[in-house]
Amino acid sequence: MRDGEEHPGPMRPGDTRCSVLDGATAVATRTYDEQRDHQALERRRNAGNGAVLMLYGAAGTLVAWRATRPRPMPDADREQGRRPVRRCTGTTDT
Repeated sequence: MRDGEEHPGPMRPGDTRCSVLDGATAVATRTYDEQRDHQALERRRNAGNGAVLMLYGAAGTLVAWRATRPRPMPDADREQGRRPVRRCTGTTDT
């Protein structure tokens, strides 16, 4: 950090240390390589979390779609040889 610089720019190769902050409190320091590795790990975790949440959403969509499909007609109509017809009212055509 340069003199008088409140918010330094991103780390560059050759930078020796950066502060690890918890809010506004410095809790540790990292080298450039440590910071790069930490950011790569954080990106992998975020990608994994995103994939899990996307699968969870897709499963929820499938369950909701399946729950709103029309129910199959009872087997009694099929045994009598009639072809069940589903009307808007939910009754069969006889």
